[in-house]
Amino acid sequence: MNPNEPENFSKSNISNSTSPLFLILFSVTVLLRIYVALSRSDYIWPDEHFQTLEPASKVVLGFGTLSWEWLTGYRPWIVPALYMPLLGLLKLIGISGGPTAILLCRAFTAIFSSTVFLFINRLLIQLGTGQIARFGALVAYSFSVSTTLWSCAPLADNWAMIILWAALPEIIDRCKSCKNLDWFWIGLLVGLPVLIKLQMAFWTVGIILILIILASSWPQILWAALGGLMDLLILGAIDTFTWGSPFHSLMEQITKGRAIGILNGRSPWWGYFSMVWENKPPAILLMLAGFTFPIIILAPYRTRLIESLRASTSTLALTVIPLLVFLGTMISIEHKELRFLLPLLPAFYICLGFLIDNLIKTASWNPKVLLLARSLPFRVLSSMGMISAGFCVVLASMSTALPFTSTNITKLERAIYSDHGLSPRGDSCILLINHNWTWTHGQLILGAPVKIIDKNFNKITQDNLRDCSYAILLERKEIIFKIRAGTTWKPMNVSSNGYVLYKNSVAKIVASQEQ
Repeated sequence: MNPNEPENFSKSNISNSTSPLFLILFSVTVLLRIYVALSRSDYIWPDEHFQTLEPASKVVLGFGTLSWEWLTGYRPWIVPALYMPLLGLLKLIGISGGPTAILLCRAFTAIFSSTVFLFINRLLIQLGTGQIARFGALVAYSFSVSTTLWSCAPLADNWAMIILWAALPEIIDRCKSCKNLDWFWIGLLVGLPVLIKLQMAFWTVGIILILIILASSWPQILWAALGGLMDLLILGAIDTFTWGSPFHSLMEQITKGRAIGILNGRSPWWGYFSMVWENKPPAILLMLAGFTFPIIILAPYRTRLIESLRASTSTLALTVIPLLVFLGTMISIEHKELRFLLPLLPAFYICLGFLIDNLIKTASWNPKVLLLARSLPFRVLSSMGMISAGFCVVLASMSTALPFTSTNITKLERAIYSDHGLSPRGDSCILLINHNWTWTHGQLILGAPVKIIDKNFNKITQDNLRDCSYAILLERKEIIFKIRAGTTWKPMNVSSNGYVLYKNSVAKIVASQEQ
């Protein structure tokens, strides 16, 4: 042992991951995400909810808005199926849709997403990082605005992230084994994220390349291929059961994916970099550079550090290279959305923990730096600096402007649900005037099947005004609406983003008489 190497860092110092401090931080992580999930549902575009929740509602409750993906068979039904047991349980206790159902589905997602905390911790342990570095990275993850808000989103991208980071530590452990069965499980685990989101195949390609290099024999590769084939057969069976033909969703994305992406909008190749900068507090990104710079400066004193890094080469390769392949592919695709990068988010905190650990080890293994570090003034100043930096990072994270969507009408949809003015037979209709219906939650939040009529003012007919139960419009259009609609329409509620809800009292009386 190097006599100048402190005992705290010469040993792995990584076994005590269940210390009270880690357990408290994990509890805070879970509770914070559940709170955000239950507090508001307009942190992201509302259509991100009915991409998965509405199809699940259609199967379990009998009503739900199906977007084009679920009319053409563009997606597999695996992610909606994850919410069906919960919606079924809620139905049994009398909650058939409504805001509560959506919020509980968000909380369900947040709980599972919080487990990424454990996977980040496990992977950092596999990289040989100490407790201080791991705890610092996990604090940054726990209080990150981006990961907190997105953790509630019931998206395939979110579930792909959960499955990927749950599988990766297990893959890393099993690839050290010579047993064929372990390599079968590696292949099965590598293919699981693809079942959730087919675009994760790009990550799969990257990790397969590394596994081929790490495999010690061809039989191991063949057993891994057999495990991956099982995932492919599962996808084929699910598509056969749901869409009527094997691999229907896969073929739809291969043949139509690029055209649909371009139709939704083109983005420059650097588009993701600006998105990440806007959604990650710049203070945290600057911290990465701040930890990297001292490591470069102290490079001549890193002999022992380089030796320790060599031991983590395979773990680093399995963690970083597949993600770079995935990122490179996403950059090359014309249409870009931030949610496509959700599976990459944990890598940021793993890099942060790894850099912190490198900085600590670099400083502690240099005798001159170690002598300075043991002095009282340095300890006082460094402690104050770390506390200040940590406070600034948390403050920067929590003060980031929350991305409330300007066209969200959740509050008004809740008011409709509370009013119980919709017919259970599904013959009610809601007028969305000069408002794109695709930005609403659809039928699940309304708790009933309903016809949604999306029209401009100049295309509204008298039949629409007579038959519909509710109308949602911009406040500045109220005067025009009152002139055309007549006295049977009364204002009910107003949202903070300038939309107003009107109710047709005559339509409700007619519906009540028919019942």
